[in-house]
Amino acid sequence: LGALRHWDELMKGNQIHLALGELWKAVQAGNQMIEARAPWKLAKDPAQGDALRATLADAMAVLQMVLQEVECVIPTTAQAGLVQLGLSGEVAMREKDWPQWPTGIAGRSLGTIAPLFPLLEEEKTEGRG
Repeated sequence: LGALRHWDELMKGNQIHLALGELWKAVQAGNQMIEARAPWKLAKDPAQGDALRATLADAMAVLQMVLQEVECVIPTTAQAGLVQLGLSGEVAMREKDWPQWPTGIAGRSLGTIAPLFPLLEEEKTEGRG
């Protein structure tokens, strides 16, 4: 949450380039949490069901907070990501639990999952293999 609090301060100060760096720190912290907890390993052990659910809920919470904040920069992508997380309504109209950890994640049904940033295929020029 620290990176997101700093993001908020920087955005209020119109330091968008620095704010995006702080937001990236939140994304990296989420990735580190997932790597450390290894949900792919937890899923193989039925006795670890609670730990798996907690890990997935925490990952969803990080994604939700990051997507809500980045909406001012990439609104369409942020909205699509939030819908995939099972949230509905316009991003700008949604109440934020700021600066608290999101609640109500357990048991939430996900939306249709699709890449938010699909890979771009290289253009093939005629005459080149």
